[in-house]
Amino acid sequence: DLLRNIMVRRTRRYVLKQWGKIDENGLQYLQVGEEKKYFPQRKMKTERYDINKVYQRKYETIVSYLDKENLTFARYSLGLYVKKEYQEIDLYKELGIAGKKLVGLIRTLLLKRMESSLQAFKDSIGRYIVTHKIFLKLLDEGIIPIGDVSVKEMYEIAETDPDSLDDPENIEEFKKKIQDAGETKYKIEAFDITKLKNDIENDIETFEQIEGLINRISPKTDDKLHRLQKLLDEDYHGKKVLIFTEFATTAKYLNDYLKWKGVQEQVDSTTGNIIECARRFDPDNNPSTDARPKKSEEISLLISTDVLSEGVNLQAGEVIINYDFHWNPTRLIQRAGRVDRIGSKNEFVMVHNFLLDPAM
Repeated sequence: DLLRNIMVRRTRRYVLKQWGKIDENGLQYLQVGEEKKYFPQRKMKTERYDINKVYQRKYETIVSYLDKENLTFARYSLGLYVKKEYQEIDLYKELGIAGKKLVGLIRTLLLKRMESSLQAFKDSIGRYIVTHKIFLKLLDEGIIPIGDVSVKEMYEIAETDPDSLDDPENIEEFKKKIQDAGETKYKIEAFDITKLKNDIENDIETFEQIEGLINRISPKTDDKLHRLQKLLDEDYHGKKVLIFTEFATTAKYLNDYLKWKGVQEQVDSTTGNIIECARRFDPDNNPSTDARPKKSEEISLLISTDVLSEGVNLQAGEVIINYDFHWNPTRLIQRAGRVDRIGSKNEFVMVHNFLLDPAM
């Protein structure tokens, strides 16, 4: 009752009920100046795919490796390695609380990347191997890398030059950066380093076993990718299609391997082409002082992460494909809302969701 008095909420149903009119075909519309503005009708489809085919019948084996019996995720649960005499100190007690939540999150993220695409999972496993080895190297140097700056520096080293920590000068530079960030408050003697190292080495070995299973799997046998290609070829040829994925790696993977006869582009937080692509996909609803794109320059297949899932007009689109599901259901609503908007010239818009085979 309180919200009704302080909040204005204009749902589609409410707007049409209050101001909607009926045309000669029985369709509801809003009169905006001289124009009749329609809401499109939304249709939904589900595409089931066999993730076991994607991973060449190794899916269950890989998932078993990710189980807590095989992976300790020691690097993310340092609170379990605090010696008894330090456990009641608040600084170290907090590590135990945060670690349990973080381990569950990391495990879930790995499974989500595995479901998203073969390439996203390959990249993750490779990155975990390298960053875990860097973590071990830092432990050998007497450093407990805990904190945002520590993690950022480790990932930067992993991406650029993993062997750079063999140089004492680089170790000193790392120490200085985390010291300046106030991330040297944890004493290495407060941890059971022997057990911690053993568990991290065990995790590296497990990640390397997974890497061995997936290294030779190629897009040629990717059932999920092939089903998407078939949809584009047979169902959505000649339409304006927007493909959403949660991960930039997957977006790039799709852009690299999908074949499309029209203009195709990829967008994520690093590409720097969000506004340009939105305008080339839907020039009518993204006006600019620049010259309107030529018809031949208009994008008809746009592959994006959720950077395009809100605040962008893309109602020229006829099809939304959710190649994977975001953990937040609101994102799925926002994705569909890019094309399912007032002013769309399409009578229907399709939302096509990719889901695992129910047996899995």
